[in-house]
Amino acid sequence: MSERRTIDQERAQSAWEAVRKVSQQKQEIRDKYRSLVRGFAADVMTHGLGQALAFLRAKSGGSRKKGKDANAAHDMLYWHISKWVTKQMRWKNYTDEKNGGLLHAIIAEECTSADYRRATTETLAYVEWLKRFAEAELEKPEPN
Repeated sequence: MSERRTIDQERAQSAWEAVRKVSQQKQEIRDKYRSLVRGFAADVMTHGLGQALAFLRAKSGGSRKKGKDANAAHDMLYWHISKWVTKQMRWKNYTDEKNGGLLHAIIAEECTSADYRRATTETLAYVEWLKRFAEAELEKPEPN
């Protein structure tokens, strides 16, 4: 039996950790995150990775820095996807917040159309795990 984990196991582990962090947030953030992640793959397929990521960034409105809850879910989802995909793509210059993350990586001059397609494929695979765990862990509470 091999000790080496598959890429899908690594995706699942990362997504599990991300969703567990979201589960510790206020209910409003949990609900919004769950909704966003459920529709994100469709947004990517309809509008493209760049536009879907730009939407998350625009809606986050700097919520992490300003302490706003309303759009924190957008910010969290952006960074969960961004950190995973930039790591997988080995785009070390874009893994943190000061460099803008995945959106900045895919619009950089060095990003080829093949890189963009690969980043899109990796995003969709990762988001599938985020969605599965969000649906399991971030369920809305039953009304009393």
